[in-house]
Amino acid sequence: YDWRAAEKQLNALPHYTIGLRGLKTHFIHARSARDDAIPLLLVHGWPGSIVEFLEVIPKLVGKGFHVVVPSIPGYAWSEAPKERGAGVPFMAAHLHALMLALGYNHYGAQGRDW
Repeated sequence: YDWRAAEKQLNALPHYTIGLRGLKTHFIHARSARDDAIPLLLVHGWPGSIVEFLEVIPKLVGKGFHVVVPSIPGYAWSEAPKERGAGVPFMAAHLHALMLALGYNHYGAQGRDW
């Protein structure tokens, strides 16, 4: 495994954090140059991370998508929930809040095993 190559891929993408529902949430937000770009939420599985999407993010942006890839709460650079019960409904509401905060009322979503 070439960590320096992976680090270079990670650093080439625009990373952000936002306070959402009381938690610091990390995400990549790679925007297409197209005015009619479709927002697309990519969610990693468990265990997993945003690294799963490093190869596909630039391709999707090039095809006309605004790509949002969060580190789900409790993983990588996102703060862990402080209370029990952070299951599927919690994650869905949290990630929907992220998309709304970014101004996306309508978007496509891809999810893994979480």
